[in-house]
Amino acid sequence: MPDWKVTVGTIDTDWEGLMRLVAEKADIIIEGGMGPNTKPREKFRELGFDGPYVDLDFQNRTYVGDWSMESDETWQKYRKNNYDLHGDCRKGPVFREIIEKFKPEYVVFVTRGALTNVILEDVMELPLKRLEYHDSSLGWLPYEYMVKTYTDSCDAQLHIKPAGATRISAVPLEEEEIEVPEVEGIRFYPGKLGSTYNLHGFKKFLMWSDRYGWDFQAPGKGGDVLFMTKTKI
Repeated sequence: MPDWKVTVGTIDTDWEGLMRLVAEKADIIIEGGMGPNTKPREKFRELGFDGPYVDLDFQNRTYVGDWSMESDETWQKYRKNNYDLHGDCRKGPVFREIIEKFKPEYVVFVTRGALTNVILEDVMELPLKRLEYHDSSLGWLPYEYMVKTYTDSCDAQLHIKPAGATRISAVPLEEEEIEVPEVEGIRFYPGKLGSTYNLHGFKKFLMWSDRYGWDFQAPGKGGDVLFMTKTKI
């Protein structure tokens, strides 16, 4: 038996309903590891979200904006309250700069296929020592520090395809499941060619998030999506 267990509840909606809920509640959406994929941002705009949408891409694969460019009328018209910034979405100072600028009341952190495949790739089970040490340019950092960043900065998280190559579902699928005794309430299924890349990292992310008081929900009507809040909605 595992020495820890996380329970994921269900919310009576599908993946689009969760995105609509975020669009209605958020004052600002911060997406981590978006790269060139603008589909989530376009969907949130379609659902009526008109607040600041900040993309943080620490691999610098997308457009790179700068706060000083806001005075440029052409730039602002083009961006339409969208900001593509080069920054590590796992680190506290990056979030603090954004929050200080916009002063939002309800912050939602979003990922699409990037949480396990990219963001968790250099995160390790390391002791949480001096936070300023882990704010350096080191590529690795502890799970606890990353989770503490989101706990201190965000009110909710929406992770689309959160387990990377592995798929999750609150609804049983007619496929062979992956045994994950540490997590109950959702089922796990292998991706293409049976891949379960970095499933260990995703489980550690859930464990530390649970310890920091996050509540987990998956859409009861289907979808490879994980919704997280500090208190139940």
